Amino acid sequence: ANQVLRQLSLPWDALFSAVEASGGKHVALLSMEPDLKTGTVTISAEAKNFDAMLDYVRQLGKREVFGSVLLQNHQVQQTDPQKPVRFSLRAVWKMETP
Repeated sequence: ANQVLRQLSLPWDALFSAVEASGGKHVALLSMEPDLKTGTVTISAEAKNFDAMLDYVRQLGKREVFGSVLLQNHQVQQTDPQKPVRFSLRAVWKMETP
């Protein structure tokens, strides 16, 4: 019961708002996997281009809800004519409620 109560009291709104606000129109979120044990969030997304990907990582890094934000991998989708960049990153989630 305490574990469920702790999960419900986490700053979920701040997490979702930060991820949504950082992407703009050039990044599409594919998945978001919070790990409550490690206090991290793994995010997979697709960006219009390399610059949009880097901007997204920088924008997330500026959000108060995150500590460090590190790009884990990226790959240009060569089979797509627009050549988007699919990537994943790991961010430290500051899970303490204000």
